[in-house]
Amino acid sequence: MPKRILRIFSDLVLNILFKVIVKEQGKPDVLHAHFTRSAYSASKLKDKTGIPLVITEHSSQINKEIISEELHKMAKIVYKNADSLIVVSPSLGDVIKKKFNISSTYIPNIVDLKIFHYEDKHTNNIFNFVSTGNLIDIKRMDLTIEAFYKAFNKNPNVTLTIFGQGPKRKMLEELISKYNLIFR
Repeated sequence: MPKRILRIFSDLVLNILFKVIVKEQGKPDVLHAHFTRSAYSASKLKDKTGIPLVITEHSSQINKEIISEELHKMAKIVYKNADSLIVVSPSLGDVIKKKFNISSTYIPNIVDLKIFHYEDKHTNNIFNFVSTGNLIDIKRMDLTIEAFYKAFNKNPNVTLTIFGQGPKRKMLEELISKYNLIFR
């Protein structure tokens, strides 16, 4: 689907959902969007409603040395329109400051070990690697599978679990099948 049509569709869906939320729950106090493209639709909603906008930026696309002109324009608009911009790493905050001259607040993606603590519940000697992410070229799940195969092919006590959706799913399933790793 062309990006322009996708943006129009995203705006339409967000406006419909917003109306449902307002009807059922009342007007929200804040809009919170993750990633630049989602924030673009939320930014338009902020302009219509006056509701403050918080953006949490995770996008590895923004971190690239060269980004598309379309993404740059979009990011410039949404970052300036945000009441607060949160980043998930200091380096991402530095990139945004350098490229857009916008300050951000760093809030790490961490787990509070006082609330969530590790308990070894394993009764077997299986070690499981887990990889989670979009199944797209930039995430290189194919490299993860190949590295796993090379390192642990002969060790049945090591497994790999991949969580994700995306256009590379079929190709990755074929690679898993090729290496006979379906139940590994």
